[in-house]
Parts: sequence; structure tokens; C-alpha cells
Amino acid sequence: MKYFSLSTIGDGSRAGWCFFDRQPEDMGPIDYRMSRGVRIADEYPPDASLYMRDEYPGMKLSSLIGNTKSFLITSMPMKEVIDNLCKSEIEYLPLAIYNHKRRLASRDYFIINPIGGVDCLNLKASEIEYFEGDIVGIDKYVLDTDKLEKCPDLFRIPQHLEMYVISERLAEAFQKNGFTNIVLEELEQKTEK
Repeated sequence: MKYFSLSTIGDGSRAGWCFFDRQPEDMGPIDYRMSRGVRIADEYPPDASLYMRDEYPGMKLSSLIGNTKSFLITSMPMKEVIDNLCKSEIEYLPLAIYNHKRRLASRDYFIINPIGGVDCLNLKASEIEYFEGDIVGIDKYVLDTDKLEKCPDLFRIPQHLEMYVISERLAEAFQKNGFTNIVLEELEQKTEK
């Protein structure tokens, strides 16, 4: 089965789509957890909201909302497809989106937070930058074919938790449903020797 990285930036060439560069209001210093697969539901504000800003004039709400915080922000229909197909541990955190005039645009969005990471990276075939034994960058991701046998349809890689990986099955479901602002890049696979 093929696997793809799913961009949280979205398709920057599409004018008119809303875009965010901040965390929801009232999150405080715990917002990083949502981009790294750490549980946050118990501390997540019940009225979490994102407000469009003048720096990003787009107002159109896409299925996946682009952002610089590495949050996977999806519409209700996209969240439901993920929930139906993905049997791994995932938090679905409700999110309201407001327009530039601070008027409600939609309450039907979620931050999708797959918990933890799945060890599936082929460390030998991937192009990895190390500093004093720690990974500081990955220029090329190669998945280990043998490790993918039990992978869920949506997961994170422990060496780069801000990255979301989806299965071919989930990618096909996104396409079938006509979800917008979906940018995928197929990930190479190779058995580690």
C-alpha cells in the first residue's frame, strides 16, 4: 500500500482560502501538544476559536485549513471520514472559525490530533541530518516496508511528529469525497537491510 505525507500548509497557490499562523485563542503554552501528538483533550478549551487576520485576506473555508502551526484542521465531513476509517488513538478537538470582522464563519471544524508516533522510518535509506547523535532534520523520508504492515491509516513519525502520514485508502476517501486544499506527497518505501 502507498503512503503519503499530508501537508498542513495546504495549497498556497489557491487564492481566497483562509489561512492561519496562530493557535486558537485561550490556549496558552500548551498548543504545541496538538502539533506533536500529545494528549490535550482534558485541557482543551470548550470554546476554542481561530480568528482570520488581515495578513491573510482569504475567507473561503476549505476541507483542510492551511496553517503554519502544524495543526491538522479539518471540516466536519473530513473529520467523519477520518473517524470512520482510522482505528488508532486520535483526539478530535472542536474548533470555531471567525472571519476578519470577528463574526462566526463556522463551528464545524476540528483539530485532528493523532496520539504518539508509529516507528516506520527506514533510517538507513532516509536522508537524515544528525547533530551530536540527535536528529535535527530530515531531507528525505523513506518508509520501511516491513514496518508498514500494521500501520494505521493516519499517523505521525516519531522522528518528526509534526508530519502527518496517511494511507492510500484514506487518500482515496479524501479524493472520492472531493475534499479541498489537500496536498499529498507519496513517500518512498524500502525494506531496511
